[in-house]
Amino acid sequence: MSDGGPATVRRAPAVRGTTAAVLTLVAAVAAWLALSRPREALGIAGAWLLATNVVAFLLFAIDKQRARRERSRIPERVLLGEVLVGGTVGGLVAMLAFRHKTASGRFLAGFALIALAQVALAAWLWIRSH
Repeated sequence: MSDGGPATVRRAPAVRGTTAAVLTLVAAVAAWLALSRPREALGIAGAWLLATNVVAFLLFAIDKQRARRERSRIPERVLLGEVLVGGTVGGLVAMLAFRHKTASGRFLAGFALIALAQVALAAWLWIRSH
């Protein structure tokens, strides 16, 4: 029963933001290793992309399950952070498979911006190497 006062807001644990920060740091280290050891770069990049896409898919799936059960959600910034560090394909597959986050205009705009930037970066790297 409400007493007319302000509603209390449930905040997500800070661990999620910390996890995203750690993943970003790991991505930076992996990028540095890949650039400093060109021979191993493809293997490192491939392993990184596989891992981040699996994590992105799982994060989107967990968030969808939590949404259905009306439980605390994974913040959009965490989902987009995982997409930013390389989980674009995993995030997109999960969005389509679970019909999750497909109606959120702001989220889709952020996702599309990240994906376009990644395609542009990949094209630039490819052109630069040939």
